[in-house]
Amino acid sequence: MGRKPGRISEKSKDARLTITSELYLQGKTQRQIAGVIAEKFGFGWTQYSVHKDLKALRAEWRSARLSTFEAKVNAELAILDQLEMEAWAGWERSVGTYITESTKNGKDGIEVTTKTEELAGDPRFLDQVQNCVKKRCEILGLNAPVKSTHEMVGDFLDNLVAARRQKMQVTPKP
Repeated sequence: MGRKPGRISEKSKDARLTITSELYLQGKTQRQIAGVIAEKFGFGWTQYSVHKDLKALRAEWRSARLSTFEAKVNAELAILDQLEMEAWAGWERSVGTYITESTKNGKDGIEVTTKTEELAGDPRFLDQVQNCVKKRCEILGLNAPVKSTHEMVGDFLDNLVAARRQKMQVTPKP
């Protein structure tokens, strides 16, 4: 069973797309690319066909870029997870009872003194946890948009003008 007339094999299609992408990245026009394809493969290739190929290539490039981006995001999130886990472990170690023993030679022999201290925890570990949470929210885009000073001034002026207009409409004219 042979291939249908007019159909291009996958191998030819891949080769054509490779040439198309190389020429496109060199800044060649779609017409120039169509001419090169026609010469290489021995069949007519239109500017519109090159346009369709470029559209397919752009979609492929976009998909590859997105998967690379997702992989990078996942790697950064994994690092943050590890940092947060270590920070919590440090916090747990910094909370509790701390017992110190000291020995010294005295008149009656060796004296052992025990000192017990209750520790409330090192707040630097909680700062690190908070930083991890902030960074994770930033990476995932969970933060609400923050208004700039320029936007706040604009909102203030809009409200001021609206209030003045409302006052002008309510005030009876003499």
